[in-house]
Amino acid sequence: IFFRLCSRCPERPQLSSSPINSQPMTTQLNPTGVRNQSVADYVVQCLVDCGVTHVFGGHGGAVVPLINSIVAHPDITFVYTRCEVNAALAAAAYAKLRNSLGCCLGTSGPGASHLTTGLLDAALDHVSVLCITGLKKSYSIGYSDFQDIRQAELFRAAGIAFSTNVIHKKQVVPIMRDAMAAALAQHTCAHMALPVDIQQEIICPPPKLCTRNARERIQPVISHLSVLEHVAEIVKNCRDKGKHLLLAVGNRAVHAGDEILALAELLMAGVVTTQDAKGIVKETHPLVLGVAGIFGNPGMETAAKCIQRADLVLAFGWDDHSQLLVGGDGLQERKLIEFDVTASLVETRFQALETVIGRIEFGCRQLYALLTEDDTTEVRQHTLDASVTGDWLGGIMSPNNSFAMSEGGLSPQDIQLPMDRAMTPSGYVVPEREVTAGYCHPGRLLSLLSPRLEEGTVVCVDVGDVTIWTSLCLCL
Repeated sequence: IFFRLCSRCPERPQLSSSPINSQPMTTQLNPTGVRNQSVADYVVQCLVDCGVTHVFGGHGGAVVPLINSIVAHPDITFVYTRCEVNAALAAAAYAKLRNSLGCCLGTSGPGASHLTTGLLDAALDHVSVLCITGLKKSYSIGYSDFQDIRQAELFRAAGIAFSTNVIHKKQVVPIMRDAMAAALAQHTCAHMALPVDIQQEIICPPPKLCTRNARERIQPVISHLSVLEHVAEIVKNCRDKGKHLLLAVGNRAVHAGDEILALAELLMAGVVTTQDAKGIVKETHPLVLGVAGIFGNPGMETAAKCIQRADLVLAFGWDDHSQLLVGGDGLQERKLIEFDVTASLVETRFQALETVIGRIEFGCRQLYALLTEDDTTEVRQHTLDASVTGDWLGGIMSPNNSFAMSEGGLSPQDIQLPMDRAMTPSGYVVPEREVTAGYCHPGRLLSLLSPRLEEGTVVCVDVGDVTIWTSLCLCL
């Protein structure tokens, strides 16, 4: 589920009846010349220093100081969601689309527990999200029952490794440091809970959060040249021997779409993506064969055939390599070269001929330069007819692998007709008898929607069968 990232929370009246001070916290200089801040202001400034532009969350008495500080800051926007589960999912989507830190906010009790689904989504997809929850006043935790749940223990039990409570203002700076470091360096979700009275405390923090560049310290921009030279040698040998190459695109290759397509055209290699990498490469390109798998099931028919025929897979920011590499016995059948942004995300279950660590778009550019630097290399025509691609791509490209539609716009006949070749994961074709008057098959609608989407459009879908149809029929 994705949300528009530019939404702003509408103006709302101040909660004057709240027992919590509803005015934004102020900063002042102490006698030593160091700026004092409220805890809420400090936390918000840390988010801004780490590049966060939007915080998604619900409202509640235990987070009033934090929300007031967000609203008062000129460089960050509070996006109010009707339910906290949407806030967590939006923060995960924000982090995934931007390849940066996302943040969500929830009040104590049910506000916190509702965040769990989205936080697990962030952890499983290896995206950096900081979750901040409010707590009742620190002196009443544990013996007064109003919205009093063990939030840190709840999130840890669900699989969020870094989850802790702040119970004194002197803990704020080191716990904020550690939470940021965990989220950014480990590409995961971290949680900290702040009692509402501590949010209003005045502290004297350091001028900058020391972990704001945690990811850059462990993520090289440029990959080792010797590694890429070996990769280029492997790829050239496979190509010269007529071996089949496959490029697999995961969500961490979000900024490398154009570079990956350039490699695909140079190598005449098919491209498959994960479900959450749709749109990174232009799916209208003839070499882009669709989603490799959805919910553990096979994906597009052409993508499945391309994987089966591949001799060497180049995987870019891909999480689970089993769907690319293994056969029916669960053992590795294809060779692998993996590209990822940091060594902590490398999957070590399978053998890789080489592992390239660094910014994926830069690694692709370096590899392209190495593959084209030899002037004696035969120049291949980048045409896609079967005479060039042979049985490798020409034999698996479906004649209906097209999202073109007739001019004139949507009509009732378009909506009610069954899809021509919309395939379920089992290969089942939707029969005409299942389509009734007034019923719009989701696959048909998504196919007709595809050519009407503008650049940068974010598509929101529910979870369930429609997600599978989105993978199979929506062309981004």
